[in-house]
Amino acid sequence: MSTQQPPKPPIKDPLDAYDPPSQSQTGGRIGLQPLSRFCHNIGTGLHAGVDVRRVFETESNRGTMLHRNKVIEVRDHFARGASVSSAMKASNGYFPPLLCEMVEVGERTGRLEQIFIRLGEYYEQLVKLRRT
Repeated sequence: MSTQQPPKPPIKDPLDAYDPPSQSQTGGRIGLQPLSRFCHNIGTGLHAGVDVRRVFETESNRGTMLHRNKVIEVRDHFARGASVSSAMKASNGYFPPLLCEMVEVGERTGRLEQIFIRLGEYYEQLVKLRRT
């Protein structure tokens, strides 16, 4: 008498931790490659000593129209006194939660530029892993 074991659930791919849903679900979410570039651009600008408002102003001229509009929203929220992290969280899911939470940590610790640079590297690694 042979008893069969129920099948084990599939192991989730760690790369699925950030899998942007379709635009119809959220109104749009930034993809991994543009996210990597975004973080790199912001981090590099901050590292060069450029004011955070100016960095977001420059970034608002790059990418798709959706990306430009979301960056403008962040810039405008920030200009009205919101933190960068709260402005990013107000983007209706365009920016991933990990990014928003880490930006908040960067603001609290005074290491915002390093956070953006490291996240740019992290998201670039995810892009490379997905290609393999």
